[in-house]
Amino acid sequence: MDVHLEPSSAAPKAPPAQMEPIMPSPHAAPLYRDQVMDTAPPTFGVVGCGRMGSALARLLAAQGFGVLLTSRTRRSATELARQVPHADAGSLEWLAARADIVVLATPIEVTCAEIAPRVRDLVGGKAVIDVSNPGFAPRPHLPTDGPPAAWAEATTMPGSTSFAERIAALLPGAHVVKALNCVAAKRVAGVGEGGAKVTVPIAGDHLSTKARIGVILEVAGFDIADAGPLSSSRWIEYLPQLLLRRGMEAPAGLSLDGIGI
Repeated sequence: MDVHLEPSSAAPKAPPAQMEPIMPSPHAAPLYRDQVMDTAPPTFGVVGCGRMGSALARLLAAQGFGVLLTSRTRRSATELARQVPHADAGSLEWLAARADIVVLATPIEVTCAEIAPRVRDLVGGKAVIDVSNPGFAPRPHLPTDGPPAAWAEATTMPGSTSFAERIAALLPGAHVVKALNCVAAKRVAGVGEGGAKVTVPIAGDHLSTKARIGVILEVAGFDIADAGPLSSSRWIEYLPQLLLRRGMEAPAGLSLDGIGI
């Protein structure tokens, strides 16, 4: 895939300097509360302005976080920045250098081939949230006109190296956290509008970083399930396929809304 994350032609605005401290859920674990009670909200850098990246940018901005944006071409990031409070658009390197937390809302092939080499030296010690999922490929021997026979199987199966682990290997200084991959963009938008809470698993090897991301997501309106180390991403990344399949096969009246997708 040919991806061009172009540099900004104009110096982007600096993120807001003074912002109110975020207020964690009173039900958050004490460690989570202690992580953020007396700290200023971080600035997020969202890489990719498709449906998921746009939904996350809007949700984060609604919670008062500064949001930096970049995209394959500057047009979509610049346009989104005009619509989102506390947001600004610029080049990939500009975003990686200035954001406190980087969100990779990009296909895994693009992340590995185009993005990681350019930000590797800029994200050391920073939280990097990977929201990618395995691609789904139709089984050639099955019909494609209805469930459940038309189900597509993922290109990555539990037990193999996860996408999050691949990204962590390419960004050895970053604190990679797997999160939000099992929530569709429309559900993210719903959470931001006060919709029903969705439980999302998160995984990561850096405990303090994972705790920090956990409380931020709780503040944004999600319920958090700590899935353990980053290696658990091998199962988390397969969860969307399971949820979609169960949703297709579920009896009338059975709801999976509280788990994502």
